Amino acid sequence: MLYILKTPVFLGASTHCEWAMEIRRANGRDNDLFWEKSLSIYGRKLELIASNIANADTPNYKARDLDFKSALSQAMAPSEAELQSSQRSRTLHSNDPLPFPILYRVPSQGSVDNNTVDMDVERAAFADTAVRYELAIQKLSHEYKEMEELLRTTPY
Repeated sequence: MLYILKTPVFLGASTHCEWAMEIRRANGRDNDLFWEKSLSIYGRKLELIASNIANADTPNYKARDLDFKSALSQAMAPSEAELQSSQRSRTLHSNDPLPFPILYRVPSQGSVDNNTVDMDVERAAFADTAVRYELAIQKLSHEYKEMEELLRTTPY
């Protein structure tokens, strides 16, 4: 399902952190699961941006994007199967592909060939998303290092 993204808005660090923390508190989910889902969404977003850049000269190509906030909300929402299985046993792994809503970007200026890719917007979006992707990798790595340290120091 495709939707239209009216403006390519890049969230500031404080805005991003505020709603990310809101989602984590509201769902009461584990940090590692949060960062795993974030990493997956950022990876998909980077794929879309790379596709946009690759198709910058393709006539009638429509630039696509991903709304991170709604994708994260959707990914963090517990499914029916999760709710039922969590009553019996708690599992954190989920390798199911996440269906993220893909959006079309509305161009800031039209083009003769109806291509909506704006290379300046794509470069900025790629840099922003790459930094956030790296942050998610570091946070997830930190979560697992803490878990490893805890297991190492726990007497059996």
